[in-house]
Amino acid sequence: MSLYDQIPGLMAEMEREQATRQISLLDTIILCGIPCRQLSIRTHTLLDGMGSPFVVPKGVPSAEDVAVYLWLHCLEYKVGNEKARLRWVKKNVRPLVKAGKYGWMVNEINQHLSNTFMDSPGQGNSYGTQYFLGSAALLDSICAEYGWTDEYAMGLPICRLFQYQRAMVKRYNPKANLSNPSDRLKSKHLQDRMAAASAQN
Repeated sequence: MSLYDQIPGLMAEMEREQATRQISLLDTIILCGIPCRQLSIRTHTLLDGMGSPFVVPKGVPSAEDVAVYLWLHCLEYKVGNEKARLRWVKKNVRPLVKAGKYGWMVNEINQHLSNTFMDSPGQGNSYGTQYFLGSAALLDSICAEYGWTDEYAMGLPICRLFQYQRAMVKRYNPKANLSNPSDRLKSKHLQDRMAAASAQN
């Protein structure tokens, strides 16, 4: 009997991981039914500076927060064009909110963010003074490796940059240990088996 047979949901979770990684290679995705660009370091930095609750944990996002997130990622986005923003929000976001889709939109964006950071190395246990942003470290490693300008790399999907970073780690250290979200299911299965074995003794 394989692990897929023994662990409920393992196959589905591994398929989700692969689908998420495939989507990261696309420039355009469908988010809340709207064609959008992927989250980049540039847009993440903008959202962080605005204090968006999608990237700065501080409560439940409002309908306006949803509109801002989607506007920054939509294909029609124009920097500083307030009239274009208002027209776009009126046409694309307000009808969904009026149709009672606000909760669904928040969940869609949160899932997109979760997928984006699926392959992130995480923050680790860093204490004391920080001397640079995590995004600067990511840009530094990617640009140094591939010879790209930071301006170019800042516009690429973050989820794609994390995959490049993982590929670099494995290339330089084939024995490096990396993890997948599905590993938690395997770990729990092992813990359950060990607990059952201990209970029998």
